[in-house]
Order: sequence, then C-alpha cells, then structure tokens
Amino acid sequence: MRAKKYLIIAMGLALVLGAACKRNAVHEPSPVGPSTLATVLDVSANPNVIIAGAQHAGTTITANLRKFDGTPIVGRTVTFEVCNAAGIQVDVGFFDGHESVLTRQTDGGGNISLTYYGPLESDITASTIVNIWATAAAEGDETIQDFTPISIIRDSGSTTTLIEVQANPNVLNAGAVRQHAVITAVVTAANGAPLANRKVYFEINDETDKRVAIGYFKEANPVATAVTNASGRASVTYFAPIKSEVPRSLVLHIWATTSGEGDPFVQNYVEVFIIR
Repeated sequence: MRAKKYLIIAMGLALVLGAACKRNAVHEPSPVGPSTLATVLDVSANPNVIIAGAQHAGTTITANLRKFDGTPIVGRTVTFEVCNAAGIQVDVGFFDGHESVLTRQTDGGGNISLTYYGPLESDITASTIVNIWATAAAEGDETIQDFTPISIIRDSGSTTTLIEVQANPNVLNAGAVRQHAVITAVVTAANGAPLANRKVYFEINDETDKRVAIGYFKEANPVATAVTNASGRASVTYFAPIKSEVPRSLVLHIWATTSGEGDPFVQNYVEVFIIR
C-alpha cells in the first residue's frame, strides 16, 4: 500500500507537489514572508482498511487545515474526491449523499469530518486502493492538496494480514534541536483481529523508496525492529535530522514490513515531513 501526501509550505519553506485528480494547476507560493503564514493540510482515514462485503463499510475522513504555527484556519472550503492510484476520479464507493465529490467548510478548529463508504463485494472484482484527495485554497491564488489512501479488501473471509503505519507527529522541524516521532505499525487480520507477537521491520526511505541515512532510529540505526503486543501494535522512535544535516525540506517514507499469512511479507509506510 502506498500513500503520498502533498504539502505546500509557503513564505520561505519548501514546496512539495505532485499529481492528483484532474484539477487546476497549483501555484507556487511567494518565497518571502514569515513562516507562521505557511498553510498545512493534513488528511487521514480511520480506519484506512475496510472490507467490501454485503454492506457498505464506512470510514471517517478527517481533514485539518492550519497555519504552520498551529493556528486553525476557519471557514475555508475544502473539496474531497475519490480517485485511483493514477489520480483519476473513480466511481468506487462514495461520500455522504452517494457523492464522489463533496465540499465542506472547516469548523472553529480548522477541521472537517465526513464519511466515505466503500463498495460492496459485488461492485469490485479484486481488492483495491482508493485515494481520498482534499483540495483547499491556501494564501492568495495558491492551492494546497493532500490525500489519504484507503485499502479495500474484497474477501473478508481470507487470512490476509494487514498493516497500517502511523507517525505521531508526522511533521518535524530540522532545527538546532533533534526532534522525534513515534512510528507505530498496527498488524491485524482482514477481519480486524489484532495479531500479536509479529516481528515488524522498520526502515527509513526517501520518496523514491530508496533507503537513506536521514535521521535514525535507536542507537543511530537506519533500521529497527519491534514485536506487536496484544493489540497488534509495534512502535519505534524516529529521530529527525538537525538543520546542518539536510540542505532543504523533504519528505521521508518510514516503511514497516512483517510476515503475512501465506504471503512472504506485507508492508506499508507513513510519510514524515522534515521542515528545514
């Protein structure tokens, strides 16, 4: 499973852009001004794995729009779309009102929550992944976008092993002090049952999924292992680079891999934004 988030950091910070559902071009923000004016959009799905069965399974999509200093952006319109991995809008599941495109406004905390309903088992021929894209206006004529992937498992009776990876927080500053994030892998069966005592292997990759020595885990290692507990959770700590160790802002992929049922392995990753 592969996720990719896009974050426009205006006013002297890096710009990270990529392909998405077809829409207007994204404009690069002004390179000057205080960093507190940078706009951050973060989209997530809970859960990010659902079963395509006899009924439409739902998952909560949450978007948070804020200034880089954490100040919420209130009353801003955000558009949500259901797309495939190629960034093309698709008719696979739907939002409230059976819509594949939905527009909402941020509340007093800069948040929006809505529900995505996955397809029925009869609607798809195999397990698949959809990306829920969110698009909002940033500053001036600039646009900010982000997406979250949702894995849709067609056969709920299979012994498929699923792994979800989380980072808390997922944005770290490369400054004078080394910051850190807790990386957690959640390993479950397809029916949601947690899988305990599974060894999980973590590694640090760049956006091309090549292993890199940018930051580290315990004892300055680029790789780490942990074993899932009774809740199917295994955690390690990632330590970000300091300012002198990276020339610019960047995005890392923290991969987690474990053994599957009948498969050689299953893996997933979470993105961690390093802001210099």
